[in-house]
Amino acid sequence: MTLLLLVIMIGYHGKKYTSYRPEGYAYFTLRYAILMVSFLINGVVLLLMDSIISASTMLFFRVFDQLSIKLLIY
Repeated sequence: MTLLLLVIMIGYHGKKYTSYRPEGYAYFTLRYAILMVSFLINGVVLLLMDSIISASTMLFFRVFDQLSIKLLIY
């Protein structure tokens, strides 16, 4: 799904920015913003699922526990 959204986002030929542009800013159109937000959320979910499957979250929590123990000692 994430790869499909990436392809759609790159190949999007519609209007990407609104006509309202304050100085120094450019706002996305609602259609393009939905594509961007969907891609970002799916990417984060994919990374979280990968970390759960590969059990790297246990390693992360183990390092975090060791760090918190060291901070409590000092």
